[in-house]
Amino acid sequence: MPTRGLKLNDLRGRWQLVYSSVEEFRSSPFFWTAQKAADRMGGDGTARTVLETVAPVQELLGIAFGPKVVQEFQIDNRGNGKLVSEVEMWLPRPGAGNQTSREEEDRGQKVTWVTSADVETLPGTYGIQVNVSGTRLDLSDLKRQFGLLSGFFDLVEAIEAPLERIIRALQMQEQTKSVLSITYLDENYRISRTDDWEVYVYTKI
Repeated sequence: MPTRGLKLNDLRGRWQLVYSSVEEFRSSPFFWTAQKAADRMGGDGTARTVLETVAPVQELLGIAFGPKVVQEFQIDNRGNGKLVSEVEMWLPRPGAGNQTSREEEDRGQKVTWVTSADVETLPGTYGIQVNVSGTRLDLSDLKRQFGLLSGFFDLVEAIEAPLERIIRALQMQEQTKSVLSITYLDENYRISRTDDWEVYVYTKI
Protein backbone atom coordinates (compact mmCIF):
# COMPACT_ATOMS: atom_id res chain seq x y z
CA MET A 1 0.00 0.00 0.00
CA PRO A 2 1.24 3.54 -0.68
CA THR A 3 2.42 5.05 2.62
CA ARG A 4 1.62 8.61 1.55
CA GLY A 5 -2.10 8.01 1.15
CA LEU A 6 -3.91 6.96 -2.00
CA LYS A 7 -3.47 8.80 -5.30
CA LEU A 8 -5.57 8.18 -8.40
CA ASN A 9 -2.43 7.32 -10.36
CA ASP A 10 -1.97 4.34 -8.02
CA LEU A 11 -5.15 2.87 -9.53
CA ARG A 12 -4.58 3.75 -13.18
CA GLY A 13 -5.14 0.94 -15.68
CA ARG A 14 -7.39 -2.07 -16.21
CA TRP A 15 -8.26 -4.49 -13.40
CA GLN A 16 -10.12 -7.79 -13.78
CA LEU A 17 -12.37 -9.14 -11.03
CA VAL A 18 -11.19 -12.49 -9.63
CA TYR A 19 -13.29 -12.67 -6.43
CA SER A 20 -16.50 -11.08 -5.22
CA SER A 21 -18.30 -11.53 -1.91
CA VAL A 22 -21.60 -10.87 -3.73
CA GLU A 23 -22.86 -11.40 -7.27
CA GLU A 24 -20.30 -10.21 -9.84
CA PHE A 25 -22.63 -7.71 -11.51
CA ARG A 26 -22.83 -5.79 -8.23
CA SER A 27 -19.23 -4.65 -8.73
CA SER A 28 -20.66 -2.05 -11.13
CA PRO A 29 -20.99 1.49 -9.68
CA PHE A 30 -24.51 1.46 -11.14
CA PHE A 31 -25.59 -0.94 -8.40
CA TRP A 32 -23.81 0.95 -5.63
CA THR A 33 -25.82 4.02 -6.58
CA ALA A 34 -29.06 2.10 -7.17
CA GLN A 35 -28.84 0.46 -3.75
CA LYS A 36 -28.45 3.81 -2.02
CA ALA A 37 -31.25 5.40 -4.06
CA ALA A 38 -33.62 2.49 -3.32
CA ASP A 39 -32.99 2.69 0.42
CA ARG A 40 -33.37 6.47 0.35
CA MET A 41 -36.73 6.35 -1.43
CA GLY A 42 -38.16 3.16 0.09
CA GLY A 43 -36.47 2.95 3.46
CA ASP A 44 -33.63 0.80 4.78
CA GLY A 45 -33.69 -2.73 3.40
CA THR A 46 -35.44 -1.80 0.15
CA ALA A 47 -32.30 -2.36 -1.92
CA ARG A 48 -31.79 -5.84 -0.43
CA THR A 49 -35.38 -6.75 -1.28
CA VAL A 50 -34.98 -5.52 -4.85
CA LEU A 51 -31.67 -7.35 -5.32
CA GLU A 52 -33.27 -10.59 -4.16
CA THR A 53 -35.51 -10.43 -7.24
CA VAL A 54 -32.58 -10.18 -9.66
CA ALA A 55 -31.56 -13.85 -9.59
CA PRO A 56 -35.07 -15.24 -10.37
CA VAL A 57 -35.52 -12.70 -13.20
CA GLN A 58 -32.03 -13.47 -14.51
CA GLU A 59 -32.84 -17.19 -14.54
CA LEU A 60 -36.22 -16.60 -16.18
CA LEU A 61 -34.65 -14.58 -19.01
CA GLY A 62 -31.68 -16.92 -19.36
CA ILE A 63 -29.07 -14.21 -18.74
CA ALA A 64 -25.63 -15.12 -17.39
CA PHE A 65 -23.21 -12.52 -16.01
CA GLY A 66 -19.43 -12.79 -16.30
CA PRO A 67 -17.01 -14.39 -16.10
CA LYS A 68 -15.15 -11.29 -17.32
CA VAL A 69 -15.74 -8.19 -15.21
CA VAL A 70 -13.30 -5.32 -15.61
CA GLN A 71 -12.76 -1.92 -14.02
CA GLU A 72 -10.58 0.69 -15.71
CA PHE A 73 -9.32 3.80 -13.94
CA GLN A 74 -8.58 6.67 -16.32
CA ILE A 75 -6.84 9.89 -15.29
CA ASP A 76 -6.61 12.89 -17.62
CA ASN A 77 -3.84 15.51 -17.84
CA ARG A 78 -5.54 17.65 -15.20
CA GLY A 79 -5.69 14.80 -12.71
CA ASN A 80 -9.42 14.17 -13.05
CA GLY A 81 -10.36 10.53 -12.57
CA LYS A 82 -12.94 8.29 -14.18
CA LEU A 83 -13.91 4.71 -13.38
CA VAL A 84 -15.29 2.63 -16.26
CA SER A 85 -16.92 -0.67 -15.29
CA GLU A 86 -17.47 -3.42 -17.89
CA VAL A 87 -19.66 -6.40 -17.00
CA GLU A 88 -20.14 -9.23 -19.50
CA MET A 89 -23.71 -10.42 -20.00
CA TRP A 90 -24.62 -13.50 -22.03
CA LEU A 91 -28.02 -13.75 -23.71
CA PRO A 92 -29.50 -17.04 -24.95
CA ARG A 93 -28.74 -17.97 -28.55
CA PRO A 94 -31.71 -17.64 -30.92
CA GLY A 95 -33.81 -20.79 -30.69
CA ALA A 96 -32.16 -21.91 -27.45
CA GLY A 97 -35.03 -20.82 -25.22
CA ASN A 98 -33.84 -19.27 -21.98
CA GLN A 99 -30.83 -21.55 -21.58
CA THR A 100 -27.36 -20.07 -21.45
CA SER A 101 -24.27 -20.67 -19.34
CA ARG A 102 -20.84 -19.31 -18.62
CA GLU A 103 -19.17 -22.32 -20.25
CA GLU A 104 -17.55 -21.06 -23.45
CA GLU A 105 -19.06 -23.69 -25.73
CA ASP A 106 -22.57 -23.06 -24.36
CA ARG A 107 -22.56 -19.28 -24.23
CA GLY A 108 -25.05 -17.25 -26.20
CA GLN A 109 -24.70 -13.67 -27.42
CA LYS A 110 -22.36 -11.38 -25.49
CA VAL A 111 -23.37 -7.88 -24.43
CA THR A 112 -21.12 -5.71 -22.27
CA TRP A 113 -22.77 -3.45 -19.72
CA VAL A 114 -20.64 -0.30 -19.35
CA THR A 115 -21.05 2.15 -16.46
CA SER A 116 -18.97 5.30 -16.01
CA ALA A 117 -18.35 7.25 -12.83
CA ASP A 118 -16.28 10.23 -11.74
CA VAL A 119 -13.85 9.42 -8.93
CA GLU A 120 -11.75 11.43 -6.52
CA THR A 121 -9.56 10.49 -3.61
CA LEU A 122 -10.50 11.27 -0.03
CA PRO A 123 -7.43 13.11 1.32
CA GLY A 124 -5.44 11.27 3.98
CA THR A 125 -7.32 8.01 3.46
CA TYR A 126 -7.22 4.93 1.26
CA GLY A 127 -10.69 5.63 -0.07
CA ILE A 128 -12.15 7.12 -3.22
CA GLN A 129 -15.52 8.79 -3.71
CA VAL A 130 -17.52 7.47 -6.65
CA ASN A 131 -20.18 9.55 -8.43
CA VAL A 132 -21.88 7.56 -11.19
CA SER A 133 -22.43 9.49 -14.42
CA GLY A 134 -23.95 7.16 -17.02
CA THR A 135 -24.58 3.61 -18.19
CA ARG A 136 -24.89 2.03 -21.65
CA LEU A 137 -24.54 -1.24 -23.59
CA ASP A 138 -21.62 -2.30 -25.80
CA LEU A 139 -23.00 -4.51 -28.59
CA SER A 140 -19.76 -5.12 -30.51
CA ASP A 141 -20.19 -8.91 -30.39
CA LEU A 142 -23.72 -8.72 -31.79
CA LYS A 143 -22.59 -6.38 -34.58
CA ARG A 144 -19.93 -8.87 -35.64
CA GLN A 145 -22.40 -11.75 -35.69
CA PHE A 146 -25.36 -9.92 -37.23
CA GLY A 147 -23.78 -7.44 -39.64
CA LEU A 148 -27.03 -6.58 -41.38
CA LEU A 149 -28.38 -5.19 -38.10
CA SER A 150 -25.27 -3.20 -37.21
CA GLY A 151 -27.03 0.11 -37.90
CA PHE A 152 -29.73 -0.73 -35.37
CA PHE A 153 -27.15 -1.85 -32.82
CA ASP A 154 -25.27 1.44 -33.34
CA LEU A 155 -28.44 3.31 -32.37
CA VAL A 156 -28.85 1.21 -29.21
CA GLU A 157 -25.20 1.73 -28.27
CA ALA A 158 -25.61 5.49 -28.61
CA ILE A 159 -28.24 5.51 -25.86
CA GLU A 160 -26.61 6.31 -22.52
CA ALA A 161 -28.77 6.65 -19.42
CA PRO A 162 -27.82 10.05 -17.92
CA LEU A 163 -27.70 8.83 -14.34
CA GLU A 164 -25.96 11.94 -13.05
CA ARG A 165 -28.74 14.22 -14.35
CA ILE A 166 -31.45 11.91 -13.01
CA ILE A 167 -29.85 11.89 -9.55
CA ARG A 168 -29.53 15.67 -9.62
CA ALA A 169 -33.19 16.03 -10.63
CA LEU A 170 -34.18 13.86 -7.66
CA GLN A 171 -31.94 15.99 -5.41
CA MET A 172 -30.12 12.88 -4.21
CA GLN A 173 -26.52 13.76 -5.11
CA GLU A 174 -25.17 13.42 -1.59
CA GLN A 175 -27.26 10.39 -0.63
CA THR A 176 -26.13 8.31 -3.63
CA LYS A 177 -22.40 8.95 -3.46
CA SER A 178 -20.39 5.80 -2.77
CA VAL A 179 -17.06 5.34 -1.06
CA LEU A 180 -14.73 2.58 -2.24
CA SER A 181 -12.04 1.68 0.31
CA ILE A 182 -8.79 0.19 -0.98
CA THR A 183 -7.72 -2.31 1.67
CA TYR A 184 -4.79 -3.78 -0.27
CA LEU A 185 -2.89 -2.56 -3.32
CA ASP A 186 0.30 -3.57 -5.11
CA GLU A 187 1.36 -3.65 -8.76
CA ASN A 188 -0.60 -6.85 -9.41
CA TYR A 189 -3.57 -7.00 -7.01
CA ARG A 190 -6.18 -4.72 -5.50
CA ILE A 191 -8.72 -5.50 -2.77
CA SER A 192 -11.62 -3.06 -2.50
CA ARG A 193 -14.56 -2.74 -0.12
CA THR A 194 -17.70 -0.66 -0.62
CA ASP A 195 -19.35 1.20 2.23
CA ASP A 196 -21.96 -1.61 2.20
CA TRP A 197 -19.11 -4.05 3.04
CA GLU A 198 -19.06 -5.76 -0.34
CA VAL A 199 -15.53 -7.08 -1.03
CA TYR A 200 -13.95 -7.30 -4.48
CA VAL A 201 -10.51 -8.63 -5.46
CA TYR A 202 -8.95 -7.55 -8.77
CA THR A 203 -5.80 -8.42 -10.69
CA LYS A 204 -4.04 -5.96 -13.00
CA ILE A 205 -4.31 -6.81 -16.71
